[in-house]
Amino acid sequence: MRRVLLFIAAAALAFTALGCGMADMTNPAANELDVIIVGDSIYDLDGYIHDNLQAITGYSYKDYSRSGDTISYINDQYQDAIDDNPNVRTIIMDAGGNDILMDVYWSQACQSSTMTVSSSCRSYINGVLDDVEDLWDEMDADGVEAIIHTGYYYLKRGYLTVLLYGGTRLNGAVKYADEQFAIAAGISPANLFFIDPRSSFSGHSSYIISDGIHPSNAGGSVMANLIHDVMVANGIFQGD
Repeated sequence: MRRVLLFIAAAALAFTALGCGMADMTNPAANELDVIIVGDSIYDLDGYIHDNLQAITGYSYKDYSRSGDTISYINDQYQDAIDDNPNVRTIIMDAGGNDILMDVYWSQACQSSTMTVSSSCRSYINGVLDDVEDLWDEMDADGVEAIIHTGYYYLKRGYLTVLLYGGTRLNGAVKYADEQFAIAAGISPANLFFIDPRSSFSGHSSYIISDGIHPSNAGGSVMANLIHDVMVANGIFQGD
């Protein structure tokens, strides 16, 4: 019973720290509404990716991302965006991380001491990916010109990851998810670009803040440059 109570207390801390309950942590003023951001706290918590993109492009993109959001709520973010502007041209996004981190069962069941996760965890991630693919398809059907989907870098040992996720024991799940998302993106009918940030973050612990999960300003700069490189290389609309 003591273990259960400790886990519930720890989970409550994580929900608060990560903004679960769909908390909008940053809401910058936007001057380019045809490029939007949807996703979770990787984008929303400190806004570092948005701010670094603005420094590179000169545009402040409309940011609908909310800390704590799972794929179902990220779908809602997109619906809000389309309601506001049916002519969105470029979407920058992530999805799926909180479907593991915020789930009391899967945040434990997907842990592994190796980089190989259980078959049940793989099946769960595949189901999350199915929901993400449905959202990609909807964006494509709505006439979105380009989708840039950023995957997740590996977690580092931090005060939240050590407390809740065994330090780096979810990195096998990150590996599997990034690999499967990349495959799905490659065969998607949408004009879709998947960015795997793992190699760019490898060996750079300063790119992640002390919780072990979220990007620092330096990490946000790396992510922003990866996104901008894809925009430039593929002629993706950045703003006018």
